[in-house]
Amino acid sequence: MSYTLVFDKEFVRRFNKIDKSLGDEIEKKIRKLKENPKEIGKPLKYFSNLYELHARMYRIFYVVEDSMVKVLILAIEHKNHTDKYLRLLRKEDIKLKLSEN
Repeated sequence: MSYTLVFDKEFVRRFNKIDKSLGDEIEKKIRKLKENPKEIGKPLKYFSNLYELHARMYRIFYVVEDSMVKVLILAIEHKNHTDKYLRLLRKEDIKLKLSEN
């Protein structure tokens, strides 16, 4: 089963600022999410269906929505800022972003 990848605006904005070589590496990893997103990333305990994917010094956060066969790529954060991002993340925001796409 192939999942549809959906990118949040914030992810796209931050991704466009990243170095090209790192961007290419991230693109390859994200493409792999289409086939089996739950096996590639690390599940996080904060929210159900929230995963983290490592790419050098960055972390990519995404949500897997099996009922819609969709992967929502939420954000890319430097590893030093991941705790702050996760503290500010709310379930309601994730649900809203999923329903928008």
